[in-house]
Amino acid sequence: MKKVFSVLAGALALIFSAFFSLTLIVTVLVSNLGGVLLKTSTYKNALAELGLYDQLPGIIGSTITAVSEHDPCAENPVACEDIRPELRDCYKQVFSDERYRALSSGQETPTAEDQLLIQSCKDRLNEVVPAEPSEADQAGLEGMPVYFKNLSSDEWASLIRIILPPDQLESMSNALIDDIFAYLNSDINRVVLSLRVIKENMMSAAGEELIKQLILSQPPCTEDELNQLQNMTIPEELVLCNPPEDLLMLVVPLLHQQLRNAVTGLPDEVQILPSASSIASTSTDPLGILNKVRLAIHLSGLFPLVFLLLVTLLRVRTLSGWLRWWGIPTFFAGLTILGFGLTITQLYGVIWLKSIEPGFPPYFPDVLVSLFRDLLQFLAHAFSERVVFQGLVLAIFALLLWIGSHLLKKKIDG
Repeated sequence: MKKVFSVLAGALALIFSAFFSLTLIVTVLVSNLGGVLLKTSTYKNALAELGLYDQLPGIIGSTITAVSEHDPCAENPVACEDIRPELRDCYKQVFSDERYRALSSGQETPTAEDQLLIQSCKDRLNEVVPAEPSEADQAGLEGMPVYFKNLSSDEWASLIRIILPPDQLESMSNALIDDIFAYLNSDINRVVLSLRVIKENMMSAAGEELIKQLILSQPPCTEDELNQLQNMTIPEELVLCNPPEDLLMLVVPLLHQQLRNAVTGLPDEVQILPSASSIASTSTDPLGILNKVRLAIHLSGLFPLVFLLLVTLLRVRTLSGWLRWWGIPTFFAGLTILGFGLTITQLYGVIWLKSIEPGFPPYFPDVLVSLFRDLLQFLAHAFSERVVFQGLVLAIFALLLWIGSHLLKKKIDG
């Protein structure tokens, strides 16, 4: 009977040691993932090391230009809002209800077969050219003034740098990151973005330079526009064109005064996340879920300790046995963690190419896609460094325990 209990205890110890290794691996990976994603320093270091404060105006400029030039009607005419009612009725007839809903909502893009049906409707109604653009469309994408549409991506970047230089952008970004994490930690009730620096810049000499650069980016003035500018004191209707140098010097201060008047009506801050108290009562409280995730991460370290304690109670009777039963499972767990850490960046590359990059809309500029890629790569590298270091430490420490158990057993046997 004693032998049966000894065999049973040994089998259970092996099972618990395997569970110890498995839970130790999961605990190290989860705790390090939380240590990377839930720290403000991670994102501040990412923005600084990737030089995003200098690049961001150019990225924003390229994105605005790409989005403003994108024509969703060309890609998916069924989802286009500004089409003739007869054409929309035709689409409803040639497509099934389910397919029409998927295309008109923009959830899916037309296949080659869908394009044939779309073209048949256009041919049937002599819709061989797009409908005349509406007045809103002529003014620009979603109400964008036409003089903004004249800007190139480089000109957008230049204007953004005037309004918000890189050093001020960095300080605003760091303050915003601090507030977001304070909000997630329930230290503050809401997150706001301060507009004071932007308002001060627009009301100062930087705002006058902004007006000047915006004017210089416009087409040359026509005769009618020159007459309007020459007779303008306080402009009732904004006239923007590129006038001669002498007239430019007269127009810029007037337009800057108009800008100052408009800026004074802007709020000093805007709330970018709902107040914590307003979402606490909802059925899906994201802050409550985050707190539970944090608690689970903190408590995850107890599971390997419990299994290690069970192994100790079942099999450890000597010092050499203690070193062996603790050392061997920890060594293999450390090796697994080390191996996973070394493959994280390669694994990220595969995931990016297979799953993440194809999900970006085709009109997104390459610089914006590269921004997301570099930021995620930075996070993956930071995670990999932590995991590799801890896996290496665990493996070396456990190997010493394992070697120590053999040396101690030899000494006792000798």
